[in-house]
Amino acid sequence: EHFEFLERLSKSYDVSKIVLWYSTNGTYHITEDLRILFEKFKLVKLSISIDDIGNRFEYQRKNAAWTDTSHVITSLFDLGKSEKYSVQLDPTVSIFNVYYLNEFLDEIYKNNWAIPEYHNHFVNSVSPYNIRTLKKEQKLIIKDKLLLGKYKDDSFIKNVLKFIEEDYWSEAQEQRRKFLLTNLDKLRNESFKLTFPEMAEILGHE
Repeated sequence: EHFEFLERLSKSYDVSKIVLWYSTNGTYHITEDLRILFEKFKLVKLSISIDDIGNRFEYQRKNAAWTDTSHVITSLFDLGKSEKYSVQLDPTVSIFNVYYLNEFLDEIYKNNWAIPEYHNHFVNSVSPYNIRTLKKEQKLIIKDKLLLGKYKDDSFIKNVLKFIEEDYWSEAQEQRRKFLLTNLDKLRNESFKLTFPEMAEILGHE
């Protein structure tokens, strides 16, 4: 229905002055018909909401397959070579991926994907998945990993290190995090500990 609307709009108005902006999870291929439709507009901005790679990505995005998704992401960045498109990754940093950001950046730069120069997308402060809700000693382990990595001077990592400094820890958040992780695994028949072994050890998650 959305694409039908764009088609009708393009037939009734001068859409060459309109910018379209989408947030996508990277699982949807842009067809040739859709590409032709999009290019009637001034610009199409694509923010690809991808937070990790491999099995960690699949844990965080239930029912998505990393191999398929990475192919879609590459095809979207191929579109981004045209002046009609602006394409960037828009990762959300959380307790699930913060320890593994060096590996994530390896994949990003290996594939010539792009992320915003000033990244500022984190899990909401009221969530126990927010990295600010971790204990100081847990944060120190994560900060050491990032500061010893080859991307320690990357603006993305610097912003994460700045964000994590604020202390939102509470016993209530700690217990809620344990409850949610345990019940998520039961619900989906998965294992946070097997998928994120280093982070599970940091959290003391069994």
